[in-house]
Amino acid sequence: VGKAEAERLGPELLEHLRRTGRLEPELLRRLESEAALREILDVFPGSAPDLPKDAERLGRYALSQKVGEGGMGEVWKAWDETLHRWVALKFVKGHAAEDVERFLREASLSSRLEHPGIVRVYEVGTDPARPFIAMEFVDGRPLTGARVDARRAAEIVRDAALAVQHAHDQRVVHRDLKPGNLMETRDGRILVMDFGLARTTVAGGTLTATGAFLGTPSYMSPEQAQGMSGDA
Repeated sequence: VGKAEAERLGPELLEHLRRTGRLEPELLRRLESEAALREILDVFPGSAPDLPKDAERLGRYALSQKVGEGGMGEVWKAWDETLHRWVALKFVKGHAAEDVERFLREASLSSRLEHPGIVRVYEVGTDPARPFIAMEFVDGRPLTGARVDARRAAEIVRDAALAVQHAHDQRVVHRDLKPGNLMETRDGRILVMDFGLARTTVAGGTLTATGAFLGTPSYMSPEQAQGMSGDA
């Protein structure tokens, strides 16, 4: 796909081409810039959702509904009023310095991962009152409680493993892999999400002693359960 052809495409087709690897990386970076997407959206304006007038707004994002909540944060579906697309905004729950530090580390580690099987991070909102991570909105369901046959289970593990291997190649260890952190899209793709407990294997990139024991006991490696750092 050349530049002229790509610029005629709407954002959904652009996202498909990005996912399937049919755009040259340099061209993709140019098209994903806000200015280029503005030009695309001028030709293919996505219809804005019917949001309440009093919907909470953070910068260019209008919050629609809460779609997830965990011990460390909550996730909202939000409309990007500049780029005309749905995104997921993740907020940190606590205001303690350690909670915010871990939250920002998640954004930093996730932003370096570019793989079809990992939920993409778009930007970090630095509002001191309510920092957030703007991420790709995935239309699907987490695999918590899912019942699948053996073949499908093997496919899920394969796809998740390939995504996790990419993270390992970037020296990032997830440390909280479980069905609840795997999302299955409507078309059957598997995405790894929630790098809130991830750590880097780069020297000096460890968590605090308190953070070392965070995780989901049923899915922890023995090393993590013992407070050791663990690795890929």
